[in-house]
Amino acid sequence: MQGRHEVGPLGSVEAAASAAALADLTRKLSAAGSPDEVMTIVSRSVRDRLQADGASFVLREGNRCYYAEEDAISPLWRGRRFPLKSCVSGWCMTHGEAVAIGDIYQDPRVPVDAYRPTFVRSMAIAPVGRDEAVAALGAYWAERRDPTEQDVAQLQAIADAAGVALKRVRGSPARPARNRPDASTAAEPFGGSSLGAFLMHIRRNGVRPNSVEGYAFAVLCVLTATLVRQGFKLGGAHELAVFSTYYLAVLVAMLVGGRGPGILAAALGGFAAYYFFMPPLYRFAPPTLSDALDLALYGGASALIILIIDWYKRAVLRLREEDATHLTLAREQGHRVKNAIAVAESVVRQSLRDQPERAGAINRRIRAGLRQIDIDDRAPAEPAALREILTAELEPYDLARFRLDGMVGVRIGPGPRRLVSLLIHELATNAVKHGALLAPAGEVTVAWEGDQNRVRIVWTESGGPPVTPPQRRGYGSMLMQRLIQGAGGAIVIEFPASGARAEVSIPLD
Repeated sequence: MQGRHEVGPLGSVEAAASAAALADLTRKLSAAGSPDEVMTIVSRSVRDRLQADGASFVLREGNRCYYAEEDAISPLWRGRRFPLKSCVSGWCMTHGEAVAIGDIYQDPRVPVDAYRPTFVRSMAIAPVGRDEAVAALGAYWAERRDPTEQDVAQLQAIADAAGVALKRVRGSPARPARNRPDASTAAEPFGGSSLGAFLMHIRRNGVRPNSVEGYAFAVLCVLTATLVRQGFKLGGAHELAVFSTYYLAVLVAMLVGGRGPGILAAALGGFAAYYFFMPPLYRFAPPTLSDALDLALYGGASALIILIIDWYKRAVLRLREEDATHLTLAREQGHRVKNAIAVAESVVRQSLRDQPERAGAINRRIRAGLRQIDIDDRAPAEPAALREILTAELEPYDLARFRLDGMVGVRIGPGPRRLVSLLIHELATNAVKHGALLAPAGEVTVAWEGDQNRVRIVWTESGGPPVTPPQRRGYGSMLMQRLIQGAGGAIVIEFPASGARAEVSIPLD
């Protein structure tokens, strides 16, 4: 029984947090005026609630899945269509039940070729619409993870809320026309057999490296280069280098299709130039020394183009994978911090069961501390009042020890807002560890003034122990100086004996 009492409060905290998040989502969805808004709000909510690295909203269009919206650390399949039978989201909508997959490479329902170029390693999919699924909602993780029953339940709850919202805005405008191919382009993988439809397919969906589409695109590049070169010849540009137009064909084929299509474009380009534009024309003959040198130069330059672009694309892919890993670790760290604070709140409530007011006051301070360390990477786009920002950041340190003295009405944009939050956090932490807030009588004055372009903030400590300049600069101080200077601002920190003093000037937006 004792174990149940220990676990119960924490479970109630998590349940309350989930209920509050769902209520907030419902409120946001009630204000949505179109399917676009619904899908954007829901995708963002999935990432927040499930600590996912990506989320997608997939619409059902007849016997196809249409990836209408996504919110992810790197592109997934937005704008693309897949047959229901070859897509996990299609399976989810067809069967009307949620799917949880810990390892996509071990589940036969997953078309791994479509997932291999992405960061996805684990995922969960839930149907939108219980009676008849009209869409599916997906959550994706870059690291190997087994989605829990709680993860799936939260995802299904978000999907149910999305279904209700979609019914409400059914008569509103759908996705923009630029993301909706016409009937001819939805019928076949390339949208039909015409050249225009093939190019439209590439523009909308991209090309998988070394795919059939990539090789077809390489042939098209060489054909275009040949026609352009022939046009120059007919126009009288006889002195134009034989291979001049084929270098661009190799470059474009390599960028779009990958190494294989790039090599094919280089080989076909050399053949076309030698056959059509090197005398004797339209037949083969032993090359002269000049022709051999031209061929050798073309081959070497093409090989260099292919090697450099291949190295570059591999480097970008490696950096993208590293970014995905780092972001996953950062999100996991944030998740663990929040869990630790939830545990701490539960312990406080159990320990002070007879003093609920005192327990509530302590937990409010704990939650204020959470806001202090939780950096929001999606800060509001609207400017915020500087006094409100300072109040929120300084609340965990007892606002009674701070004197806020500044101009009323000074507002700053989201970028400077993050800088101010980080700056105040760094200064307050140092004041607690080494400065005025270390002594019972210590206090801090934060003054500011602003104009149309910049704001100036002055932090002054007093009443603390005698201050001596530090022997070396800490990581936080160096980071703050670099961030502020990078944003076009300036910061000066002084250490008089009466207390540390910092002055910072940053743009308002």
